Amino acid sequence: MDVKKFIRRYTKHLYWIERHDFITPKQYARYRDISANTAGARLNKFVGLGYLDKIRPARQFGDGSMPTFYFITKKGAKQISDMLDVPREDLCVRANTPTKQPSTRFLMHTMKTNDFFTQLIDSSMESKYPGICKWLNTRECRVTIPSTGEDLLPDGYGEFDIINENICFWVEIDRGTETISIASDKFIRYAEYCMSGRWRDEYYVDEYPRLLFRTNNASRALSVKRDVEKKAQNLGYLDVIEKCQFLISWEEEDDGNDILGESWLRTGYDDGLVSFIH
Repeated sequence: MDVKKFIRRYTKHLYWIERHDFITPKQYARYRDISANTAGARLNKFVGLGYLDKIRPARQFGDGSMPTFYFITKKGAKQISDMLDVPREDLCVRANTPTKQPSTRFLMHTMKTNDFFTQLIDSSMESKYPGICKWLNTRECRVTIPSTGEDLLPDGYGEFDIINENICFWVEIDRGTETISIASDKFIRYAEYCMSGRWRDEYYVDEYPRLLFRTNNASRALSVKRDVEKKAQNLGYLDVIEKCQFLISWEEEDDGNDILGESWLRTGYDDGLVSFIH
């Protein structure tokens, strides 16, 4: 095997992996439209050459079997920076020591976020609408609430061009591991960020981005929605939240069709301040 030729050929793949923080063989297989076995073999080859490292987290109750997660090493980051002219400081290198390993909860959340993002792109390519034109990962879309200095960490920020309209949105992936109150608090903080006006200068948009909250079932979606509206009423945020265009979606099928198309354009619902996509 010509190692230099192999690395030059797949450096963009390394950058894709870095952008997703941690990826599984299944996700890489979907990205390249290859078999899971081929994906696993190629990723392990990167590991053997020192450009990637891997970790298999301990199983937690309810999570089933744990996949192997792959991530960029310092050597991989240097290759990306040198060949693709990406500033080294913009690349994230994760430590893999017994004291610095990411938690299983963090890895599973990252996997869920990456699956959603891939699903979003695939669905947009298959629909009558153009694909996503911008995506920022969680490291790139920090939101700071001026009144408290508190940081929000959206799971991602994206932009679509749909029927000559620019649709901007944050994504929050909810695995159902937090209380309803903690989940609904996120909506309130986004409303406070809206009131601050800082988003105009930080995201360079004219309209406040929508918030797409993706949870795991309809019952939890309804509970979160009701709690948001209750808190909004108590805080006097009713008008603000109505303008924010908060959207709640939940998983019913794995095809992603429920998060695209007309769902992005509908805003005048009659089901309260927080709109359901379904």
